[in-house]
Amino acid sequence: MLKMDLQKSIHIVQRDWGDILEILDPKRTAVLIDMTYNMGSFRAKFPKFSGYMVSGEYDSASKQLIGTKYHKQVGKRATRNACIIRDGKMYNKSNHKWSE
Repeated sequence: MLKMDLQKSIHIVQRDWGDILEILDPKRTAVLIDMTYNMGSFRAKFPKFSGYMVSGEYDSASKQLIGTKYHKQVGKRATRNACIIRDGKMYNKSNHKWSE
């Protein structure tokens, strides 16, 4: 079931974000997949976030996630995702460090 849900999320990201996936790094793509897994197709619901992602303004895009209903529902994961969007680094829970 999880595998099917993940595949569905990947398909939605490819459909909704195909215009920038070629230039987007894998870490930021993973955030889009994670957000899609939680919310389904969400690009139209976050127009400012989307615009900033398209223009590569990742700091501004990350700020659009904080304080949203999504952020309130998933808490720390939304904060981590915003940091990944901003910095392009993944957080490793096992050693509590950010990696390139």
